[in-house]
Amino acid sequence: MASPNDPPSPAAARLDAIARELQDLGASLSPESAGLGPEHVRYITDTSQKMTAAFEEFRSHPEGWATLQSRGVRHDLRNHIGIIRGFCDLILLDLDSARPEEEQGLNRMIQLCEEFTATLETLNPEPSGDQWPH
Repeated sequence: MASPNDPPSPAAARLDAIARELQDLGASLSPESAGLGPEHVRYITDTSQKMTAAFEEFRSHPEGWATLQSRGVRHDLRNHIGIIRGFCDLILLDLDSARPEEEQGLNRMIQLCEEFTATLETLNPEPSGDQWPH
């Protein structure tokens, strides 16, 4: 039997899983061993922790998952994903090609960011509400 604090849909569950995987991958980045920029890595790890904390918040309140329907919450989550994606791209630009493990992890994070954004859009109750004005 599902707990009331479990994600209410497969899409919400997937978003939660992606946030956790991003945090794990971010934590595995070591600026010292990979020659990565410590500030860039810190932005990734801090932002992925904020995302995981948001999902913990959703889980801890009875109406927490309903906040995913909020345009503001989805906006904040897209901002977090943009930060992670952007800093992964920056690190990849400067990454030593002799670091295939780090490159693979960063590429996986980019893939997860794309999946997160696409999945988040499936939860949008107002399909045209988040579009840039034309």
